[in-house]
Amino acid sequence: MIWVFLFKKVNIMEKQNKIIIGIVLIVSFFVGYYIFSDKGIDEDSNYLALEQEKTDEELIKDKFINQYDAIINWEEDIEYTIQLQELLINSKTPVIFTGFVDDVFIKDDKHLVVFWDLFNDFRFTLECSENQISEILNNPDSIFDYYVVVAKINDVNKIRLKIDGYASGEDVELGYSYSNTFLFDGNCLDFFRIID
Repeated sequence: MIWVFLFKKVNIMEKQNKIIIGIVLIVSFFVGYYIFSDKGIDEDSNYLALEQEKTDEELIKDKFINQYDAIINWEEDIEYTIQLQELLINSKTPVIFTGFVDDVFIKDDKHLVVFWDLFNDFRFTLECSENQISEILNNPDSIFDYYVVVAKINDVNKIRLKIDGYASGEDVELGYSYSNTFLFDGNCLDFFRIID
């Protein structure tokens, strides 16, 4: 008799479990249908959210790409000067880079700015308009500010040797080593200051 009672109780519990599993499956189906039925709207809103998440730097680069037909990420996999000459000088394609202002000066009646791309150890000496020079001089940089620059490169060279200095107490040792620094000359087409 106890066996019959236990068997009926287990059978009732199995039915309750089946009902609960059925309800969960039905609710899951409706929730899934609701989420994926408005897929086109969700994709649009996701696109807008991604656009809003773009940084100032990315938005400015996009603007410069469209406005000047400039290229980005051109510095990847560059080892030799000839690669840069073919890519930047022979093709006459403007480039976009980010850098800090290293110096501003006048030479041969040309207003020049040296931008330093620390990530690639590139130095760009670019001829700028007087308005561009004024904009730089009237807005002193903080140590975290940098520029997104679009430029037309006219010449590129690589520094062959660099002098390294090592101090040890009162003694200073000088040594020579090979350099991976590229020097670029060209014209600044436009820039935008990113304030961090």
